[in-house]
Amino acid sequence: MYKLTALYSRSATDDKQAIDKQMTELNNYCEENNIQNFKHYIDNNESGANLNRPAFKEVMQDLEAGKIDKIIVTNITRISRNLSGVAQIIHCQIEPNQARLITLDSVEYRLDDYNPEHGFFSDFTNKLRKKL
Repeated sequence: MYKLTALYSRSATDDKQAIDKQMTELNNYCEENNIQNFKHYIDNNESGANLNRPAFKEVMQDLEAGKIDKIIVTNITRISRNLSGVAQIIHCQIEPNQARLITLDSVEYRLDDYNPEHGFFSDFTNKLRKKL
């Protein structure tokens, strides 16, 4: 059985254009990388401060059910604006389920990236600073 690639999009406001842009970028990445078995999960008008979002919960349920091997987002902040929340999701849910988190604006995040010397925190912090 082939596992799904979860393509997750989120906008904090009711912004269909922002969601459409993310979906286009994710679709293009799949096409360029020959990823054919994917599913879009979309949370529109949902804050990144809240992890209790309908589509995100569905991603986590499918992940824990063994249906997903990759989660792809355009930017790490689509998962959460909370750095410790992202680290916890990677450490406690994504990696134990033998999956990967890929962001289009960076690289794949793994457990060994938690060390600031390996770039996870510094990369994430630099991105947040640029947005502020």
